[in-house]
Amino acid sequence: MTIDTEHRRLTYDADLPLTIELDGGDHLTYLELLRLVPGRRAVFRALWQRRGSDVAVVAKVFFGRSSHRRADREERGLSCLRVAEIPAPLVLARRRTGDAELVLLEDLGRLRRLDEPETFVILRLFETMAAKGVRHLDLHRGNIVQNEEGLFVLDGAAVSGGRFDSIAALARWHAEFPVRPDAPRSARRSTARASRLTGGNMIASTDFAARTSEYRARRAKAIAAKVFRDTSAVRTAAHRGMRWCADRGVPIGPADIEGGFAGSADFLKSGRTATVVLHDGMVIKRQNRKSWWHGARTSLRASRGARGWANMHAARALGLPVPKPIALLEYSAWGYRTLSYFAYQYAPGSSLDEIVAASGWQEHLIDATVDLFECFRSCRFTHGDCKASNYLVADDGGIVVLDLDTAAFHPRVTEFRRQFAQDLERFLANWTDAPTPLVDRLQALIESS
Repeated sequence: MTIDTEHRRLTYDADLPLTIELDGGDHLTYLELLRLVPGRRAVFRALWQRRGSDVAVVAKVFFGRSSHRRADREERGLSCLRVAEIPAPLVLARRRTGDAELVLLEDLGRLRRLDEPETFVILRLFETMAAKGVRHLDLHRGNIVQNEEGLFVLDGAAVSGGRFDSIAALARWHAEFPVRPDAPRSARRSTARASRLTGGNMIASTDFAARTSEYRARRAKAIAAKVFRDTSAVRTAAHRGMRWCADRGVPIGPADIEGGFAGSADFLKSGRTATVVLHDGMVIKRQNRKSWWHGARTSLRASRGARGWANMHAARALGLPVPKPIALLEYSAWGYRTLSYFAYQYAPGSSLDEIVAASGWQEHLIDATVDLFECFRSCRFTHGDCKASNYLVADDGGIVVLDLDTAAFHPRVTEFRRQFAQDLERFLANWTDAPTPLVDRLQALIESS
């Protein structure tokens, strides 16, 4: 087996450490896999053995088609950042092994992501980039990190020269952090500082909030598209008509999901289109076929389980209160999907309609409901099925959202406004006597969306 073949077969479960020989006679020992994009690139913490000494490095490995071009772009981008005096890792060497290109970077130690937007610090960084004419096209939380020495910018492949739109970058940066009820106030504070980047020309805080909401929706759609392949959070498998996706941190297999429908299962719902059980701390939903024609028609689009799996991952990444997705299992034959299972973590609590029926619309419940839909607006998220049983009141008084099969994120504001208004109308239709404060506050969200 060539080393290039080993790179192509890399998974997050790779057997490390692994020592390889580089061109020129040097050796490199992979110690820890930090990131993997199957078939394209990997990032390792490694030891570089050269001239009788071991050097701690971070190795960015590019393989597959155009690996040489992508390694060139990484090297040029990091050099561009350092020339502009923007803190970035130093490129120590460029090496090759088989058909893989390696860029060896200095090891900056244990880097951590920022827990808060740190608006003032980030804006100073963006000011420098704008002044130096350096543009970074992928400024997410994994590419602006810090250690004891301060901030560092990573991913040279996304760096080029040109005009840097600092306001757009700031909105993208804020979109990386979980939504909070005070997001509009936070946006106003950021905008006051951001005015310096445009020569003192202020933009309205509502415009900044709208940009941030758009980028959150775009980020959510990008996350949803990634959860069907191997990542640091998800493991996948496909074999003879079976597709399996599962949370990497949960020791579970397809047999555990199918076994949930055994005799000891606690059936929550048994309908023509779906059967839902509670098993071993999981809620497992099986999609049923009403008829041969129904099965053939629904198999031509993504299953409700697949949509729920993707939407739940995206919603959690944006900070929306939804259960943790655990696994997706699908079977197909001759190109048609025959069976679909989706499992997520059980969330204890009572449905919203039960709470309202027992205690009425208390003030704290109205506040929690409005806060929830305000977060929806901040993400341009619509649920699509706003019956009261899909909203669960947890023990801490917060509201957890269930059944994201028909949910969607809308980068385009006109589409979002229409769907959001329909969601709120359907939500309020659950009660014929919804209190005026709740109706007025939700109506205000529609008007300001």
